[in-house]
Amino acid sequence: MAYDTTEAVAKFLSGFQMKITNRERDTVAPDYYVKYSLTLSKGGKDFSTTFVSDGEPTVTQVFSALADDALTLRKYSTDEFVDKLYAQGVKPSAALRAYDSCKETNLWMQDELYLSGWEIEEISKTLTKYEDEVNTLVEKAASERAARYAYDHPKEYTLHATLMDKKTGEPLKVADKGVTAELKFTPNSESGTVSINLGEFDATSLDGHTLVVFEELTKQSDIDGKATDVTVAEHKDINDEGQSVTVTSTPAGSTYGKTGVDMTNIAIAIGILLIAAGCATAYGIKSRKTTKGDADENAEDNTEA
Repeated sequence: MAYDTTEAVAKFLSGFQMKITNRERDTVAPDYYVKYSLTLSKGGKDFSTTFVSDGEPTVTQVFSALADDALTLRKYSTDEFVDKLYAQGVKPSAALRAYDSCKETNLWMQDELYLSGWEIEEISKTLTKYEDEVNTLVEKAASERAARYAYDHPKEYTLHATLMDKKTGEPLKVADKGVTAELKFTPNSESGTVSINLGEFDATSLDGHTLVVFEELTKQSDIDGKATDVTVAEHKDINDEGQSVTVTSTPAGSTYGKTGVDMTNIAIAIGILLIAAGCATAYGIKSRKTTKGDADENAEDNTEA
């Protein structure tokens, strides 16, 4: 297979998984460099190595360095390699260990990854010229892969809704109780709508008040071995007119001594945008609210955040 384009090399590298197993300060490089112990995996064929850099390495960077190591065997014999490093102040024993490491890398690439010598060289040349471009494509593929995994292995989310009083900027209190609701659900598609019930309450004393729905979406994650609710999205804008309704106890042409506000039909549309690199999940929240007074006046609106 030809590996002379960024797309071809990125497609090949996107099949790798990388796990960093240890980090420690490097004893040779400057203090801000870190020596990473890591494992590259592809199709159950693992390869452990080390990589020294001043930042978290990527699959692209690590494979580029390994390809260069593998090509060392084509450039130098054992004696030539040892002599070259000895001239740079490296002890022969250390140079021999480095050469053996290059041999192991070459064997892994040829015997486990089924790459020929010229394919390794072609990959190396492409990465030398276009490493940043290839890395961008590889990370994009990794994000898409993580998104597919998250979609195929859905988790339970909890939608929290709280009714706010815009006049006070505080949660609405009716008979000393807040008007809230909570709904647990598991997404079964990339987008959809769930309805949350905020119930009915006496709004006699709220004539002229504007009520605003605040929403928060959470999921349970394992943090330090403990199940913890983590907020993945929220919509809390007291000035968002699309999330607001105004209580009117005396509609034009009518008189009423009491207003019953029905908040039983608040439809929250969850547009799911799955993103990954460590697999991050983001949500956009839409809300459609219906309020119903004794005069059967309906107010509907759609907003998106």
